[in-house]
Amino acid sequence: MHVYMPRIFQLAVDHHITSTLTLVESNSHIAGCTLVHLIKKRWWSEEPSILRTDFAAKRNRITTLRQRGEDTTQAREIASVARRTYLDEIDSAQATALAQWCQ
Repeated sequence: MHVYMPRIFQLAVDHHITSTLTLVESNSHIAGCTLVHLIKKRWWSEEPSILRTDFAAKRNRITTLRQRGEDTTQAREIASVARRTYLDEIDSAQATALAQWCQ
């Protein structure tokens, strides 16, 4: 099944792959990794998608509260935790995938 990928998203993926390749080339201990490895494999899974949706909902909640003129302190703290969880999962998934790709 072919999944539609908007052009802007594809550009972001290409940029990420290029940035990752630069990182890989600068680290001799994982020099066996090539651009072909990085293009064929994708580190994104269902978990980051769920966390991204959760973070977006919490971020949108802050906007709603701010527009109503309500206090956003607690909502900002909750969104901050959700953001950190989301970004930590991405870092972990990328590190795991990179280690697996370069074996």
